[in-house]
Amino acid sequence: MAIYSISYDLIKDKDYTKVIAAIKAISGSWAKPTESQWLVDTEQTQKQVREYVQSYMDQDDKIFVCKIDMPKWSSGNLTKEVLTWLHNREAK
Repeated sequence: MAIYSISYDLIKDKDYTKVIAAIKAISGSWAKPTESQWLVDTEQTQKQVREYVQSYMDQDDKIFVCKIDMPKWSSGNLTKEVLTWLHNREAK
């Protein structure tokens, strides 16, 4: 399993509902540390994650997917739920 950070910008048609549903469906294990970022825990590659989410986006929308090198991360003022989610994945 790998942890990926996903961020995106929806340009013209802003159908956040379908993009968010796609992100949540990747593995069922996700966290939202900031308004414009999602973290997912999955066996897929970063390319597979990007292609899947991008299939729910318009052609002009932007997406960035990056693998998180666990447990190398640092944060500030995140919710307890997100911190717990991250700490539960540090040993992976």
